[in-house]
Amino acid sequence: MAQKIITVNDSFLIPDGGIVVSGIKDKKSAEIKAGSIVKILRPNRSTIKSQVDAVETFFSRKNSSESEKTENISFSLKKLSRKDVPIGSVIYLSD
Repeated sequence: MAQKIITVNDSFLIPDGGIVVSGIKDKKSAEIKAGSIVKILRPNRSTIKSQVDAVETFFSRKNSSESEKTENISFSLKKLSRKDVPIGSVIYLSD
């Protein structure tokens, strides 16, 4: 079974570069890297595949406890537009 990476909470278009999506990655999420093939499950239950072009992560803490640390992750997807990956889409590593 495919491993979940994120649920998309924001996206934006890079001219001539595809779409960048972002979300919060929990500790059990799959690791993602440039070149990975992903499957996107959209809110209407349809799916689409793409390849990750680049990945960027940001860490934040709600307080000083390490258990409260969250990882915000953004990555670019090749040859897709914002309408292809609406907010609420779930992105998985492809099998």
